[in-house]
Amino acid sequence: MAAPCAALAAPTANDASDKGLTSLRTVVLSDIHLLSSSLYSECEDFIHAANSDRKMFRESGAILDKALEDAVAFGAQLILVPGDLTKDGERLCHEEVAQRFEAALSRLQKKGIEAQVLVINGNHDVNNSYAMDFSVGSAQPTTHTSPQDFVDIYAELTYQNPATPITRYSTELGQGGGLSYVTRVCKGLTVIAVDSCKYSADQTHAADDEHETGGMVGESLLAWVCEQAKKARKAGDVVIAMQHHGIAPHYSMEPRVMGEYLVDDYQRIASAYADAGISCVLTGHMHANDVMSLTSAAGNTIYDIETCATSTYPSETRQGTVELSRSGATLNVDLLLPCHSLGAVGFTDAETGAGIADITAYGRKHLLTRDVVTTVGESMGASMLLGKIAEAGGTKEAIASLMGIPADGLAGKLLGLAATILPTSKEERIDTLMKHKLPGKLKAWFDTKESVVRLATDEQGQNGLSFVIGPKGIDGLIDRVCAVFDENLKTPEGRSLVGDLISRLLGALADSKVDATHALLDLASTAYALHTYGNEAPEAWFVAAAQALAEKDPEAHGALLNVHDGSPHSMHAGVMRAAGSSTTDGSLIALLTAAITSAWPAFVDERLVGSALYKKLGDVATNITDIIATERGVPTEGNSDTTMQFALIMLSGAMTTGVSIAKDPMNPTIVELIKELAGMGMSFDIVKALKGLPTLLLTMPLPASDGAKTTVADKLKPVAIFAQGFIESLSTDNGFAEDREPALKASATDPDYKEPSTPKDDDTKGDDTKGDDTTNGGVVAPISGKDDHSPKDPGNGTQGKGGRSGDKRLLPGTGDESPLGLTIAAGIGALALAVRKKLDGHVVE
Repeated sequence: MAAPCAALAAPTANDASDKGLTSLRTVVLSDIHLLSSSLYSECEDFIHAANSDRKMFRESGAILDKALEDAVAFGAQLILVPGDLTKDGERLCHEEVAQRFEAALSRLQKKGIEAQVLVINGNHDVNNSYAMDFSVGSAQPTTHTSPQDFVDIYAELTYQNPATPITRYSTELGQGGGLSYVTRVCKGLTVIAVDSCKYSADQTHAADDEHETGGMVGESLLAWVCEQAKKARKAGDVVIAMQHHGIAPHYSMEPRVMGEYLVDDYQRIASAYADAGISCVLTGHMHANDVMSLTSAAGNTIYDIETCATSTYPSETRQGTVELSRSGATLNVDLLLPCHSLGAVGFTDAETGAGIADITAYGRKHLLTRDVVTTVGESMGASMLLGKIAEAGGTKEAIASLMGIPADGLAGKLLGLAATILPTSKEERIDTLMKHKLPGKLKAWFDTKESVVRLATDEQGQNGLSFVIGPKGIDGLIDRVCAVFDENLKTPEGRSLVGDLISRLLGALADSKVDATHALLDLASTAYALHTYGNEAPEAWFVAAAQALAEKDPEAHGALLNVHDGSPHSMHAGVMRAAGSSTTDGSLIALLTAAITSAWPAFVDERLVGSALYKKLGDVATNITDIIATERGVPTEGNSDTTMQFALIMLSGAMTTGVSIAKDPMNPTIVELIKELAGMGMSFDIVKALKGLPTLLLTMPLPASDGAKTTVADKLKPVAIFAQGFIESLSTDNGFAEDREPALKASATDPDYKEPSTPKDDDTKGDDTKGDDTTNGGVVAPISGKDDHSPKDPGNGTQGKGGRSGDKRLLPGTGDESPLGLTIAAGIGALALAVRKKLDGHVVE
C-alpha cells in the first residue's frame, strides 16, 4: 500500500472567523440506496428483489429529491453523507446521485450559499457484483463501481472540489480504506471521512475484490485517522468523523446478532478515536436514529451519532447547526442535529395511482411486511439451513445435533418411539391384525429391557415364531434415506423445496397471534420500528407480548399423542394423527410448534408429494433381513436361519399374494414394502405418516442431564429466550434519551490566540473562562444531559449512552488529555493566573 498522505488541509482554506461565520447549517442524510428508474421494470426478478428487502427502491429517487429540496430550503451550508448512496453500487445510480446533489448545490448558490457536500462510501457502493439492471424483464448484470469510479463520480462534489480542499488517505486506490480523506470545513472544525468498508482483497474474508457487509479500520488507516485528529486538535479545531459502520453498539445485542454493522474490534477503534481527540462519529448502516457513547480506558468519551436511512422508515434526515463561538482562546462548538421529517414525497404508485402524503407513515407500512419475511426466508433461510446441514456433516448428523444425541444413537431414539405406541410387556402385547400364513396371531410389544420391538406368534413350542426389530437395521435404513436427502438437497429442486418450506413456516409464524389483536409480525415490526425511529417508548401490549415469548406452558404445546387407546389399530393410526389443537400461551415455542404443525401438511400435499425427492425416497431399499433377522445382541429364540427366511418371505407377502410384489422379497423398496403391508391387512398411509412426522419429532422424549423429561420442542427454549432478549434489546433505549435531538458541546484551544491587554481597574475583562468551565477543559459533552454508563466492555472502553435531559452533570471527557491531566493543567493555570494578578496588585478571591 502506498504511504498515507500526511498533510492536513491548509488552516486558511475556510476560516470561520474570516468569513464572520458563527453557525453552519448542517444536514446529515444516510443510506439513500438510490435505484435509478431506468434500471427496473415490474418483472418477476425485480419483484422478488424488492420483496427481499426492507428498502423502498421504487420510491428512493423521489425521497432523495425531497430530502435535497428540504436541505435547499433550509439553506444548508454543510451536507454530510455517511454511505450507501446506491442500491448495489450501480454506476448509473451513483451518477444520478451525484447529479442530484450538484443540482442542489446550484440552487443553494442562487441563494448566495456556498455549500459543501462530503460523501463517503457504504458497504453497497463499491465493487458490488450484485449490481443489476431489471429493466429488460429479468435481472441482468450492469456496470458496477470501482474505487476509482467512486472518486471520479464524486470529484466535483467532494474529491476534487477546490472550494472544499481535502487530503486523501492514499492516492493509490483499490486497497482497504483508500477512499478516506480529511478536510477543514472552517477554522475550528475538521471532518475526517473514514472508508470503513470491506471491498478489497487485502480486507475481505474471501480475499477477493468483492463487497462485504462488515466493516473495519485497518492499522495503517487507524494510525492516519488518529494522526489527522491530533494535528487538527493542535491547530485549535474540534474534530468529528464520518463513516458508514458504527463504533459503538446501539443496542445491547448488536455485537452478537448484527456485528457486521459495527467495525471490527469496535471498542479499540472507538477508544483510539476518542484518545486522539475525535468528539463524535456520524454513522449510518443500521438505518436507525440512535446515539451511543463509548469511553476509553483513558477516560475520553466519543459519541456515535447514527442517522436513519432515507430509503426506509422513518425516512428522515438530520437537519441542524454546528454553532461556533469564542471565549478567549477557547473555541466552543455546539453540535445540534435533530431529526427532520420529510413529509410529502412526489411519488405516485403505478398500481394504485396514489401519492405519498407522509413518507414516514408510508414507510412504516412497508418496513417489515409478510412478503419481506417469507421472501427473505425462502432465499436466505434455505442457504442458512443447507449450510448448517453441510457444516454438521449431512442430514443425519444435523438431525441428531438438533436432538442433542450422537448420530449413531438416532436409530435407537427413533425406535424408542415405539415405547409410546406399543405396550411394553409381553402380557399386554397387541394383535397386529396382519393377514399372513404364519401359525397363530402375530402380536407386537416394545421390549424396554433390550430396547427392541418384538413380533411373535401366540403359538407355543415348535410352531411359535418370534422376531425382533432393533436399532442396527434401522440405522442402515436411516443412512440410506439421509443419503437421498443429502444428494437431492444439492439440486435446484431440492433447494427450492427447502426454500418453500421455510417460507411457509415463516409465513405461518408471522401470522401467529401474540394477543387478541396482534400477530408475531406486528411484534417484530414494531421492535424494529421503535429502534429505527429513536427515543424508544414501547406500548403496553408490546412489552407484555415480548416478555411472553420466552415463557412456556407445556400444556400449550401439545403433548406426545396418546396413540395407544386400546383399539387394535392404534399402533398404526396413532402415528398419523396430528397434534390436538391448543390455545397458544404466546411463547415462541408454542407459536413455532403451531406454525410447523400447520404449515407442514400443506407443504407435503402441494410440494413434497410428486417431487423427485419423494420418488427417490420411495425407491430406498429397506433390507428387511437386516432390520428383522440379523439384529446382533438380541436372541432369535431358537429360530433357525431357514425358519427365519421362510417367515420373512411370508411377512413380505409372498404367501399371501402367491407372488411377491417386490422384485427382491428380502429387500423391498419402501414403496414395495408399503404395498406388501397393505396386502397383508396393514393400512399404512405414507402421506398421512409424513404429515404427522413433525408432531412425533417435536414431542419425542430426549435424554436430559438431570434425568428430567425433555423433548425436541424443549430444545427450542434457548431460541425463545434469545428471540425475546433480542426484541427487548432492540426496543429498549436505556441511555441517551434524545436520539432524535442530540445536542453535544465540544471545545478546542486556539494556539494562535493572543490575550488582549486588560485594564488594571477591571479584573474581569479578558478573563472569561466560561468555555473551559462548561466543557470540562475542552471536551465533548451533552449541552445538558446524563450519561448512563454501562459496565466496562470486554475491550478497551466503557460503552453507554448519554443525554437524558434535566441533569447538568457533564460526561467524562474526550480529547487529547485524560481527566486527571486536565485537572492538573487547570490547577496549574489557575495558580499562574493568581500569581499574575497578585503581581498586578489584585487580590484573587
